[in-house]
Amino acid sequence: MDGLSNDVRVALRNLRRAPGYSLIAIATLVLGIGVNVTIFSMVNGFFFKPIPGIVHPESLVNISRAVGGDYWDMSYPMVQALAERSAQLEDAAALALAPVSLSTPDGAPTVLMSMAVTGNYFGLLGLVPAAGAFFNQPESFPTAAPVAVISHDLWQRRFDLRSDIVGRAALVNGHAVRIVAVAPPGFSGHGAGLRVDIFLPLGLPAPGLLTADGLRDPQSGIVEVIARLDGGASAASAAPTLTQLANQVSADLNSGDTYRIRVEPYSPVPGPIRGGVTIFVGILMSVVALVLLMACTNVAGMFLFRSVQRKSEIAIRRALGAARARVVRLLVTESVILFVIAGVVALLAARWATGLLLAFEPPTPPGYTLDLNLSLDWRVVTYAASVTIACGVLFGLTPALGATRADLMASMRRDAATAPQRTRTRSVLVFGQTMITVVLLIVAGLFLRAITSLELLDTGWVADDVHVVTMDLELNGTDQDRGQVFYRELLDRVSGVTGVESGALAAKLPLAGSSSMGDVNAEGVAAPAGRLGHHASFNRVSPGYLTTLQIPLLQGRDVATTDGPDDPVVAVINRAMAVRLFGDAASAVGRQFFVGRVGEGTPFQVVGVAGDAKYNRLTEDVQNFFYVPYPQLYNSQMSLHVRMTPSAAATARTEIARIIRELDPVLPVPPMQPLEESLEVFFLPQRMAAWISGLMGALGLILGAVGVYGVTSFNAAQRRREMGIRMALGAGPADIIRLIVGQGLVSPVVGVATGLAIAFGVTRFLSSLLAGISPLDPVAFATVILLLGLVALAAVATPAIRTARSDPVVSLRTD
Repeated sequence: MDGLSNDVRVALRNLRRAPGYSLIAIATLVLGIGVNVTIFSMVNGFFFKPIPGIVHPESLVNISRAVGGDYWDMSYPMVQALAERSAQLEDAAALALAPVSLSTPDGAPTVLMSMAVTGNYFGLLGLVPAAGAFFNQPESFPTAAPVAVISHDLWQRRFDLRSDIVGRAALVNGHAVRIVAVAPPGFSGHGAGLRVDIFLPLGLPAPGLLTADGLRDPQSGIVEVIARLDGGASAASAAPTLTQLANQVSADLNSGDTYRIRVEPYSPVPGPIRGGVTIFVGILMSVVALVLLMACTNVAGMFLFRSVQRKSEIAIRRALGAARARVVRLLVTESVILFVIAGVVALLAARWATGLLLAFEPPTPPGYTLDLNLSLDWRVVTYAASVTIACGVLFGLTPALGATRADLMASMRRDAATAPQRTRTRSVLVFGQTMITVVLLIVAGLFLRAITSLELLDTGWVADDVHVVTMDLELNGTDQDRGQVFYRELLDRVSGVTGVESGALAAKLPLAGSSSMGDVNAEGVAAPAGRLGHHASFNRVSPGYLTTLQIPLLQGRDVATTDGPDDPVVAVINRAMAVRLFGDAASAVGRQFFVGRVGEGTPFQVVGVAGDAKYNRLTEDVQNFFYVPYPQLYNSQMSLHVRMTPSAAATARTEIARIIRELDPVLPVPPMQPLEESLEVFFLPQRMAAWISGLMGALGLILGAVGVYGVTSFNAAQRRREMGIRMALGAGPADIIRLIVGQGLVSPVVGVATGLAIAFGVTRFLSSLLAGISPLDPVAFATVILLLGLVALAAVATPAIRTARSDPVVSLRTD
């Protein structure tokens, strides 16, 4: 220990003697370690950080029905049967998420996320209420007890932690309930990322929640399942047993379904999105690992340069009897101390950066609030410490071994030649940094190009000057009959507002994921191979929707006000569906199609053909799509689309908000906003990818430039005597600059070429995220090549010019 403490003191003294070197090295490492800790905090918040209040999460499992590679919910009768008959399940709870409106006598309605749960949910998780007592009565449909449990955060946010919270009356979607308990602090559902503020009994007969008929239906797939395994059982052993049992239950219930049960160890990330989240954070961790590698290689290069400057000191230590291992330990201690200082600063920087991430609030639908705990707990600190110390030892050991390998007598001579191995090592580091930077910058460039190309992309609809507001009448307990009247009166009154050019209702916004109608067929049309029909999606709309979004009507007519609930069901189909079902658009009007087999179910009468558009993703191929009048397929949630004169938009929005309040004073309605802003959430993946890859690419560019500059300066410094001799023999400054620049650009040029080859392969996997441009976009590739070329040229030219301007006599004398 005395030797180690002495090494620490000597290392700190050496670092103080070279403040410029120390500060640059620490700043470089803070960048690399800081971004790694920040992204790991996100990974920790999603996957590793336990949900407060849950007891023994290791015995919990998520159960779902596996259909292909997808996660399907299950029917409540199936969950009930599995819980009662399986010896491997200690208990199983069913649940379903839904946004609801919560209103109290002293507060306006607020849209929150609710979770309808079976009465055993709280006991299964081992939760202890912060106030009151959880409901735990068996399910009773349709007379579930009118009670509710609220989150601790809602208690603080909405009710100021009032002691009389238990027993307070409230309305959930217009249905009276009584608050009976408050969940433990920090608990907002057993999942991560989405805040749940209110827990309701499954089967509560409130509008907008699961109905008793739906819950009784053995063929429905409407509830998620979380269960606790009995002692000794495992997820792997439980899956085949539960699959066999589920098929027996299916036969007993005459549901006609075949089951394959998926049992997975409990994870805060729901199964349907777990794969996507895992890939996303995996890509992020890989990118920031590359940045850390670049930072460490830069610092390793600085160690090499510094070891050359200290070659005499190292040689004297060894000549005085210090063993090589002793000197190596001293140099590695210096490296680790630098890394540790940088790690501490990086932790503070990561705490600030995670605060910025939490402050970022992407647009989300009403009721959907992101809730992720990114605080720096012991896992993050352990990760930071492990990365810091491991990198400090690894990237300090190699330069230390090289510095102590030199011949003692040669090292103590002032005219000792530099070891070419060190130059080659630094050149390899520069090559690697340049290669990584090329890939990062090209990915960032592609995403930036994709974002800018969105304005030129033909979506089939025009969002300019269109403003939208979304309403869900079930949040206020409005039934279908009153809802039809509300929407009809809303359209009538909005059409008379000054500045309104056209207005219409639609159940879905463009790109919001249209409703799926399944497979459709028409008489005399063969289904695609391996399918029951042609897959098609649809949207419920009012008359004027095509006009408002400027979707061209190619044949026939639009949906009309005369298409009422009791009239034959009609549809306007898009051109792609007309061609696939009927051969061409002109012959489609007047024909019929069916959902499922021809002749079964309600026929849809084609009254018009509209132009093709983008319905789900900007990168999708042309889809089969149709529009139906919303009164014929009623939906409580509709979005009002209004095309306005730009000069009158502000006053028109105010007037429309007043109309909605007059029609229903207590309906929770968000502010009206431009359609482009409402669609921002669908561009979020591209923007996040562009922002993150751009930031990492910029860091890589900085680190790469520093690396190129460092290796060129290192080479120039070691060749001062050679350059002095060349100038003394008649070489001019231009000759010296050309020599140094030519040799200094070799590694960057090879790195750029290799990086381009890798980018050609990598970017092909990004095509699903790149709308309107090719993954081999020549503009992005050419811009990156030009940028890196200029940066590399500047990095090698600076030390070359400095060397060319030096006095050859001084160079010969000092060396």
